[in-house]
Amino acid sequence: GTCSDDEATAQAESEQSCAELATYCADDSELVAEGVPEGWLASTCPATCGLCGGSGTNFQMSAV
Repeated sequence: GTCSDDEATAQAESEQSCAELATYCADDSELVAEGVPEGWLASTCPATCGLCGGSGTNFQMSAV
């Protein structure tokens, strides 16, 4: 499948967008503490978290 953010799932399960959750990409422990499964963010917002091999938005580098 394609590597892309699942905004619908992000909004449904966390009530936040992938962009809003990007701060947790490096360390999702705060989300896990709130009851989110470990690794949920990476699987739900892979483009935002920079896991798509450069296609999509990487939160550490500004997209050109």
